[in-house]
Amino acid sequence: MKILKHHLKAQLIYKRIQQLKKDAFARLQKQGFFDELAKAHQDLFLKEKLDYKTAFLLKKILERHAGETPDDPIKQTGIDMLLEELQILKELEDGDSKTIILSSDGDLYREPKIKYCYHMRNAKKPLAILRMLKTTYIPTNIIRDEIEIASDPATRKLIGKIRSQAKIHLGLKNKPLFIESKGEGYRISPYYKLIKK
Repeated sequence: MKILKHHLKAQLIYKRIQQLKKDAFARLQKQGFFDELAKAHQDLFLKEKLDYKTAFLLKKILERHAGETPDDPIKQTGIDMLLEELQILKELEDGDSKTIILSSDGDLYREPKIKYCYHMRNAKKPLAILRMLKTTYIPTNIIRDEIEIASDPATRKLIGKIRSQAKIHLGLKNKPLFIESKGEGYRISPYYKLIKK
């Protein structure tokens, strides 16, 4: 009878420990910790120029270690980001990388143009931003001053609008056309080749 009593007590304490852990992770989620962690993973993959074969092996290592501590959202975030990266790298390896063209008359498109085209001819500032962006980061304040936008928040809002419209019109499912890094600004995503005519 005493053994059963201690067993039940241990089970009860274990459940409370699990709840403490769950509550702690919920607080971290609310504070944006996992968003920052996901962004840090993306930055690391870019910096290390992760290729498909390395990513595949890394996935195996992460999954093996995640099995040692199931229900760990920190490790799961790493696995989720890697799975997303693997999908993109697989497409690139299969020759599905996307070349995007910005024509001299203001059409942003990829082939077939009839299906994937964002007409920007009358959008003076968004067009100027696209012509300005390159494969290295350009600070938000430089974009703001060059394009003559009222403020940094207004610049970020306009860039967000361009990014979402490009995603819709060009069918960019996995990665946006350009990316942001806090404190560094914006750049063309390395997953796309942007040709400006």
